[in-house]
Amino acid sequence: MAAVTRRQYKGAAASTTTTNALSVSDTSVTLTAVTGFPSAAGVPFFVVIDPGTSSEEKCLATISGSTLTLTRAQDDTTASVHASGATLFPVYSADDADEANLFASTMTTRGDLLTMASGPTVGRIALGASGTVLKSDGTDASWATIAAANIASDAVITAKIQDLAVTGVKQANFAVSTKTASYTLVAADRHTRIAMNSTSSTTITVNTSLFAAGDVVELLNINTGVCTLTAGSATVSSAGPLAIPQYGSGTLYFTSAGVSIYFPSAVTAASSGALTFITSGSVTALTQGTILNCFTSTYENYKVILNGSTWDGDTYLLFGTGGTISSATDTDSSSLNGTGETAASTGNVNEIYHRIARTFKKGIITLEILAPNVAANTHTTSVYGGTRHTTPVGATGVTGGTIKNSTQFTDFTIRSDAHPSGSISFTYKVYGYSNS
Repeated sequence: MAAVTRRQYKGAAASTTTTNALSVSDTSVTLTAVTGFPSAAGVPFFVVIDPGTSSEEKCLATISGSTLTLTRAQDDTTASVHASGATLFPVYSADDADEANLFASTMTTRGDLLTMASGPTVGRIALGASGTVLKSDGTDASWATIAAANIASDAVITAKIQDLAVTGVKQANFAVSTKTASYTLVAADRHTRIAMNSTSSTTITVNTSLFAAGDVVELLNINTGVCTLTAGSATVSSAGPLAIPQYGSGTLYFTSAGVSIYFPSAVTAASSGALTFITSGSVTALTQGTILNCFTSTYENYKVILNGSTWDGDTYLLFGTGGTISSATDTDSSSLNGTGETAASTGNVNEIYHRIARTFKKGIITLEILAPNVAANTHTTSVYGGTRHTTPVGATGVTGGTIKNSTQFTDFTIRSDAHPSGSISFTYKVYGYSNS
């Protein structure tokens, strides 16, 4: 419903006469002519009948052809009897003037706005305070500030944010996703922080078609189990190791959907010929222990230190890839070992393992492993010293081995002599030799 009724006007309407008489209650009259009259159907306008006489009456009329439908006794006049042939023409009424004045007089101050108030009536909205905007509550309008809840989630886009305009305190931290076992990255990990929290060795696998150029994922390790970044179907390159030790971290940066670069932040670059720590951990009361993903293309040669609190006689070194131990019988090895005052030499050919210690109960084994992740033969040497397995005398020795194939290994396994039974417990540390 409108506060006032829209009416129509014509500036050159000619005076005409009626063709029928009107009683005080009649509401329709026919005209002899309608020259210049307003002509829009259904839109009212004011007319006067018998102007200047004692029967003068104003009516609100709508037109259809030459017939007017009348609302009688308008503009403070009274319904009267009119004879046929009465004079009639459109007029501007006091109601017209009053309604226009109502609109003009409602606004009193610079900045005022007109509004439809309840009733309905014409209302006024005063100018709001500086920095406010016109806001709707669903019924009325008012000036207000914009609350965060009223901003659409897609209203602010990067293109509309001024360069360097977001201060540090306004920048959100990466969301943290904690993992307690090996994990494969998913698309939702974009711009998140993956926190590995495991006492065992774990892996983070990177596959293609999940991320876009410029995406980053932060990786960190908060527990003792070493986490190794592993290329699945995507490429992962790095100038440093892909193994993340406890309290280590790094950034995985994607240059395309299938190519990434890992920037480790917890590894100090090694000088020429120096060792770089890769991973460490422990194996407790197992028949064998496998250290996964410690060999990569980053280093060609490796040093491994095994400190055993419990060895179980002879101890064996095996190699594998992706968690699968190689079963190829292509390893030759020989050893020179001593117990007490006795020394002996032995040799083995075409075995699946390299015997790295003999009749050993407790002590340290140091391994030099050459080219395990290179497409060439892998060569190993071991030096061990400690206590003999069967009697409490010293046990020492030197061994050497060659794997006669070009498999690019990623893992190694230390196995008990009594496997699949038996029990060994040891700690390990793995280092890579600088290639330069």
